[in-house]
Amino acid sequence: MAKLFVVFAILATAATASADRVRRQAATEEPKKEESFEKELCKDKDAGEWFRLVAGEGDNCRDVIQCTSSGLQAIRCPAGLYFDIEKQTCDWKESVKNCKSKNKERRVKPLLHTDEPLCQDGFLACGDGNCIERGLFCNGEKDCSDGSDENTCDIDNDPNRAPPCDPTVCVLPDCFCSEDGTSIPGDLPAKDVPMMITITFDDAINNNNIDLYKEIFKGRKNPNGCDIKATYFISHKYTNYSAVQETARKGHEIAVHSIT
Repeated sequence: MAKLFVVFAILATAATASADRVRRQAATEEPKKEESFEKELCKDKDAGEWFRLVAGEGDNCRDVIQCTSSGLQAIRCPAGLYFDIEKQTCDWKESVKNCKSKNKERRVKPLLHTDEPLCQDGFLACGDGNCIERGLFCNGEKDCSDGSDENTCDIDNDPNRAPPCDPTVCVLPDCFCSEDGTSIPGDLPAKDVPMMITITFDDAINNNNIDLYKEIFKGRKNPNGCDIKATYFISHKYTNYSAVQETARKGHEIAVHSIT
């Protein structure tokens, strides 16, 4: 009887260990699947490009995602707006005609990085292999026959961008390097840095956004206890002037964006 109990105990222990191994394996496989899915989504996307997971009208046309160094980032356009996949911005519903498109049109890229040089010094290769002067890239005009010289012009890939800041050459008090613009000169503690923040908003104030504006300032104060104020650059079209009057009554500054 004792031997039989020992056999059952061994079998139970083995089963538990096996179940633990399965759980651990499943736990490690799940992140790998997510990483593989994200890699597949982002493999042909440009830096900063927004795209849809699901095409179609309604909320599908409001939702877009973007590949970043820290993973996928999602946004949803406010009510009444759709995301224009070509303009890469939210716009009025009636102005957006590409809700059925998941990605913006793929553009031919120049051949900037190749194993062997394709062009002589001072020249770079278009997407079709033809060489043009380096200075013609990202100048606002399409000089390549395929237009590829204007298709890779973000700050990371523009061949004519300024060189990286060299902290051994750029020194205080005349110069300071900050890769992302968030470093404080001289490593001064954030609590000791005087700060002035200007808050501005553009375009119409109406029923689509007035509640959001109220929520932004609700319960928030300056360090001196005063209410936080903003400047609104108002455009005439779609504006509810009763909402503008209420905004001004609360002490916010009203400026003219456009009347036409």
